[in-house]
Amino acid sequence: MELKKIISFGILGIMTIIAIVIFIFFLISQKDDIILNSHFKPCNSLKDHDKMVCKNNIALELVNLEKNISYCDYLDDKLLKVLDCKKDFIMEKSISEDNIDICNLVNDYETKSNCINNYYSLYSFSKDDISLCDKMSDSIQENICKNNYYFNNVLIKNISAFNCSNFIGDSMILSCEQFVNISISESEIKDCSSLTDFRFIDYCLKDFAILNE
Repeated sequence: MELKKIISFGILGIMTIIAIVIFIFFLISQKDDIILNSHFKPCNSLKDHDKMVCKNNIALELVNLEKNISYCDYLDDKLLKVLDCKKDFIMEKSISEDNIDICNLVNDYETKSNCINNYYSLYSFSKDDISLCDKMSDSIQENICKNNYYFNNVLIKNISAFNCSNFIGDSMILSCEQFVNISISESEIKDCSSLTDFRFIDYCLKDFAILNE
């Protein structure tokens, strides 16, 4: 009889412990919602559009303050798109933390690809490594990456000695040749009007030119 009582109390004790553990996990699971509701509390007295704007502003602030992409999901997805929020988050964080795996925080293929391309493109410049362009999502992006690399990391450092055939694409090569001729011209006013590629135009106008009109 005593043994049965001990066993019964033992089973009851185990069940009590299990119930307590389940309750603790329930409280933990609810914690984020409770905290989040407290964040949005100032918006509760507002109506319709104003309430939506208020919640959007708070959600964006939480994304930035807590560096947590999950807060993007609390945007209304009308005034502010959830995917745009996630895109901006992974673009910035993958670069600031030098971690391409952050691009995988989104499931959208195009957004993920743009993040990966942006990562390899920027780091091909900063790490002076054109081989990173080979990891781009497709051949078009790879060529853009390599042209950007040659422009920023090679051409600009020594314009007169650069071989324009390094660029990919006839229009890039032609713009490069025109750009080099303009840069080595002895004229005080450099004429950028013949250039067609935005990279050469921007550099020409910004650094050594006044566009002749």
